[in-house]
Amino acid sequence: MKNLKILIILFGVLLMASCSKEENLSMDESDLDLQLPMDAGGLEFGNVILPAGTRTKISNDRSSVQFELPEGIVYVGIIDNELVQYSLGCYECTSSCTKGCNVVSAGGGVGCSACETGFITKCTGDSCDGSFDINGGGFIDLNRGIVLADKDSYVPLSQPNWETLIKHPIAKAGIEEFVNDLWGGMDQIDPDNSQLVPFDVYGTVINVYTPLTYSSRVEAVAETTCSCTSGSSGCDYKKKIIGEYCDSGECNTCRMEW
Repeated sequence: MKNLKILIILFGVLLMASCSKEENLSMDESDLDLQLPMDAGGLEFGNVILPAGTRTKISNDRSSVQFELPEGIVYVGIIDNELVQYSLGCYECTSSCTKGCNVVSAGGGVGCSACETGFITKCTGDSCDGSFDINGGGFIDLNRGIVLADKDSYVPLSQPNWETLIKHPIAKAGIEEFVNDLWGGMDQIDPDNSQLVPFDVYGTVINVYTPLTYSSRVEAVAETTCSCTSGSSGCDYKKKIIGEYCDSGECNTCRMEW
């Protein structure tokens, strides 16, 4: 009888250990499903969609993640009338709990996991060390320069508004040189005697006013629509000095169709 009691106790201990191990595995597997990918392209972060090739670097305690933009792509915005640009972004989860509150991929975006069961403290997340969440800000692709837009291969970036784009020194110089080649200067642009031709201007598609002699060599725009595929309000069709484009406003991904 004594041996039987010992066997029963041992069986109980093994059963408890087995249940505990299964529970931990289940938690690990669920956690793995929420891990951020090495390439964060397509994830929503702040008021933007991260471009393809954005690399993630998660801290050892998994409470924060750093996003490194692809070479040649920068995030630009205006703060206190001054242009700022970032090639790195950061998101951090904070709480007083000792387990959980990790940075995770959630609902197509970046978020935080809950604290372990039993903690009533909330886990909150926010941008750190720079931000991709500036009003009117967005990504500039310095690799693209200014080229004819191809609707079949066009992948929209979360773009800045015109006022931000034209403040970037490389983009500003490129746009001025481009307009000089077309018209002889910004003050020579004549919208009434031109046709609209779509150009990819550092990642933002703009229907550029082009002289009729130039437009005869390419396909002019017949109709343009703007659609917000991610985010809230915005993505309105607006006129600027060099042409017309979809102003993203508060839209994360503002797409032009032509």
